[in-house]
Amino acid sequence: MKFQLLNNEPLKFFNSAGTLMGTMVVSSSGDMFIRPESGSSRNITIGDQNTAADVTLGIASAPIDLKFLGGGTITANNNTLNIGAGSDVVKLNNVTFSQSMVITGSVTVTGSINAHSVVGSATSSFEFLELDYDNLPTSDPSVKGRIYRNGSNQLLISAG
Repeated sequence: MKFQLLNNEPLKFFNSAGTLMGTMVVSSSGDMFIRPESGSSRNITIGDQNTAADVTLGIASAPIDLKFLGGGTITANNNTLNIGAGSDVVKLNNVTFSQSMVITGSVTVTGSINAHSVVGSATSSFEFLELDYDNLPTSDPSVKGRIYRNGSNQLLISAG
């Protein structure tokens, strides 16, 4: 069976009681809108709700943007969410982390890293390491590994 909708008429979906449940419409500029009209959650599910499957957007030769106009959350529903795979390059711009972040592998930073506290173990190389000299403790903080300066302005590492 073939249907044609003319003059940008919306395609409307009703339940068995005759209640309008959803609408699909194409704007005059060619944008498509899928709009839940009623129901408790008004979620839009892409794919079979009972079977896991991939969702593919766009084509490999052209980048696309996924926009959350009012903000929002990308969630793995209490599972692991992987962003990027293999040799993908994932760029995060203007990101604020409100929780901890775990990185497996290496991190390359172009620009600067500003941190109130860095705790952990790692092998690192720096072009230069800049400390806020004026705000370093001027006596032994008694925290093993913490840097401080003494009265002669020598940098020391606390033994704890």
